[in-house]
Amino acid sequence: MFELGNLICGTAPNSTALIVGRALAGLGSAGILTGSFVVVSHAVPLKKRPVWTAVVGLMYVLFYLIIVGNC
Repeated sequence: MFELGNLICGTAPNSTALIVGRALAGLGSAGILTGSFVVVSHAVPLKKRPVWTAVVGLMYVLFYLIIVGNC
């Protein structure tokens, strides 16, 4: 869904299509983040889980800052 939203944004002929593309990309991005937390919760032992959850969140924020910072 994230990639489909980005494709719509990239080929948007008007602002309505751009808004729809951004909405789809946002939903897809939320799914990617939530899925990452689910993987960490199932794959990492309980004692190390807070650290790995923070690492996933940090990577998400850093990626967002790099992308938005370059716009």
